[in-house]
Amino acid sequence: MTSDSRTVRETTRIVTAHRQREGAGFVVRRPVPTQGLDTVDPFLLLDEMGPVDYAPGEAVGAPDHPHRGFETITYMLEGEFEHEDSAGHRGVLRPGDVQWMTAGAGIVHSEVPSRRIREKGGRVHGFQIWVNLPAKLKMTRPRYQEVSAGKIPEAKSEDGRARVRVIAGEALGARAVIDTHIPIVYQDWTIDAAADVTAALPREQQALVYVFQGAVLVGNEGAEVRDGQMALLGEGDAVRFRGAAGGGRLLLLAGVPIREPTRRTQRLRTDRGSRQTDRATLQGLGVGFLPRAVLREQEHRQAVLPGFHGVGARRRGARRRVPRRVDNEQARKGLAQLDASKGAREGRRRRDHEETRVVGLRLARRQALVRAARRAKTGEIVNAGAMR
Repeated sequence: MTSDSRTVRETTRIVTAHRQREGAGFVVRRPVPTQGLDTVDPFLLLDEMGPVDYAPGEAVGAPDHPHRGFETITYMLEGEFEHEDSAGHRGVLRPGDVQWMTAGAGIVHSEVPSRRIREKGGRVHGFQIWVNLPAKLKMTRPRYQEVSAGKIPEAKSEDGRARVRVIAGEALGARAVIDTHIPIVYQDWTIDAAADVTAALPREQQALVYVFQGAVLVGNEGAEVRDGQMALLGEGDAVRFRGAAGGGRLLLLAGVPIREPTRRTQRLRTDRGSRQTDRATLQGLGVGFLPRAVLREQEHRQAVLPGFHGVGARRRGARRRVPRRVDNEQARKGLAQLDASKGAREGRRRRDHEETRVVGLRLARRQALVRAARRAKTGEIVNAGAMR
């Protein structure tokens, strides 16, 4: 308990972020989703992009990809990112800027390092977070909220040793300027070595802390959370941070749990009542190439490797897939053919991708299919090739 009778939240679990490649090949640190932890309701994903120093010509991002049914929040710490979408919106995010995108009924967009960084190189560091939307808001109209670094409210403790940038919610008397569909807290805290700060946090919200620099002591018990670790917090109506040796920096995220089933998919799996509408929507949003690419790859492998039944294939009435036996000589010949045709298949894949991307953007700009999707009543989250 704190001196003013508020209950301080304690750490219930610490998760270490794993590294993986996303988009066109950039590396992220991701504490959620991870093995054994799919979401922290209402947060679907937390990615730390970088920090990474690119040489000229090395910088990569996330080319055209669709989102639907949730919100993405991009927060830049270093470097620049350009974004463009199927509705004609475009802009540049610079250090300290925030973009809060509500994908809603569906949108196609791209996110890549700025032309300057792609050509001359530079450092990139930032975050992207996905926030779920309740079923009644999943087909809402897409929107952007972009806030420059100078307009994000900031506050500090009385001794100045703890400082916070308030992207969403409020802390130490500062209130965010961003409007959110559901109650959300998104704060960037800097905690010096001798800092000790307690801030209010609504009891009904589920909270987590992600440390991305140094280390921080969390709660009255002082659980140490280090760089690259995420702490899930228990019940209470306040959070307490103290600086470890050298201090630290963290994100505090909290939100009211939606408590609705979610599903991520790259295939055209939909609720029975909206199957055709969702299929048309995905194709209109420029993702029709995904199933076609998978099918072509499987057809090619079936032609040269008779024992290959395809991804997820199952014989009728069988409990599990049992590939036919292939002798060693047959396998060697099949693999040789695969290697020989790799270049041709890669070229075909790129042509398919470009063709579908252009068609998808045209259709999305007209929004004919998106309007049809709005009339569909579904609670499914669809994500294909996202930076998702």
